[in-house]
Parts: sequence; structure tokens; C-alpha cells
Amino acid sequence: MAEEPATAIPAPVDDPYNRQFLSLRGRVCAALTKSVAWLLYNLYNRCSTTGAENVPKEGPVLLYANHLSLYDPPLVGTRIRRFIRYMAKRELFGKDDKDNLFGHFLGGIGAFPVKRGGADRAAMRRAMNYLDQGQGVLIFPEGTRGDGVTIREFTPGVAMLALSNPETTIVPVRIRGSEKALPKGAAVPRPAKISVTIGKPFRVNDLQGLPAEKKSLYRALADEMLSRLSAL
Repeated sequence: MAEEPATAIPAPVDDPYNRQFLSLRGRVCAALTKSVAWLLYNLYNRCSTTGAENVPKEGPVLLYANHLSLYDPPLVGTRIRRFIRYMAKRELFGKDDKDNLFGHFLGGIGAFPVKRGGADRAAMRRAMNYLDQGQGVLIFPEGTRGDGVTIREFTPGVAMLALSNPETTIVPVRIRGSEKALPKGAAVPRPAKISVTIGKPFRVNDLQGLPAEKKSLYRALADEMLSRLSAL
């Protein structure tokens, strides 16, 4: 993600993914999907959750988590009561920037596309816009799936999102075991136990000693967020 001021990325004028998500069809689809996923994670994977009360029920919230498996986005969504938005790789939505049927389904349940391999300004614009609208956004700042042992250095994009709206509540989420439940390349989930720990919320204004220079600020804030997640 780009290392530039958040104010340099204006909000999109028109957003089909927001329309899909906020529509009645989208809300019904999201509710049904969340219910089915909750049953899968709780019964099949015996998922345990700690700290769900740390996620505010309303207002802009940025949840950030370590990334172990394709299981992770809907997993986090089933651990909290409110609906959230999350980035999914562009390829899942269809080819040549034209959404297929599955892409429309993803949009309805809260996902929006991000292009991998570089800065995606459109995805950042959408995420910032959702926060400005008081929605919840989930991001995986490592940029790729990890091994379940080490959490990689966060990309500065997570700091850009955290700084884009001073009213945003920031919440770390630590996932364990999902890499065993759905390993890379696996098509069928396995009955491995999963746990999710949701940390204490904070805002950027709560932090002391952050540098003023933007590039250093992004790096320092991303490192602070990594430290809080690693401690869970």
C-alpha cells in the first residue's frame, strides 16, 4: 500500500460494493452467510472467542488481524455482532474488473476487491470511505498469509487507514489455528480447533511519542499496532 498522506486519496463518488452491501438483499445474504459460518466454526472447528466485547457496537472501527488462512475473513466476522467490510483479492470477484456471480455475492456480504502486488488506491479509498460512514473494516496488514508462528511486519497502509479518521476505534485480533483448519491448497476444511482473541480498543490520539514526519509516523504506528497484536 502507498506510503502517502491519507488526505491525498479522495473518497470514491460511486461505489457499487457499498450499494450491494447496504441493500436489503445484501443484508439478508450477509446475515444468512454469517449464521451458516458461525455454525461451521463453532461446531466443526470448536472455535473459542475472547474479548468480543472490545468491539464497539457502532461508529467507525478498524479491526486488524494476523492472516493464516482463507478461513480468516468470515471467521472474524462471526466473532462479533456487527457486520464488517473486508478486502478480498480481485481474482475472487471475476476477471478484467468485471464481477461474476460469486463476486456479487462477496459484495453483498461485505467484501470489496483489492489488487495484489502493489498499491491499490481504489481499495484504500473504499476502506476510508467506509470508516467515514461509521462502518467496520477488517484488514490483514501482513499482506499475505503467515505460517502461524511468526507475524510479519505490517504494511504502512494499516497506519494510513487508522489515521484517516480520528474517530476510528482500532481493535487488534489474534487468530490461532486457522492455518490447520484450512491449509494453503486445501479445498475442504479440517476439524482443527481455532481460537480468536480480540484485544483492547484504542485510538491514535491515545498514543504518545509518535513522530510528526509522515513516513516515520506510518512506520511507527504500524509497528505499535503489530506490537499490540503480538502481545495477545
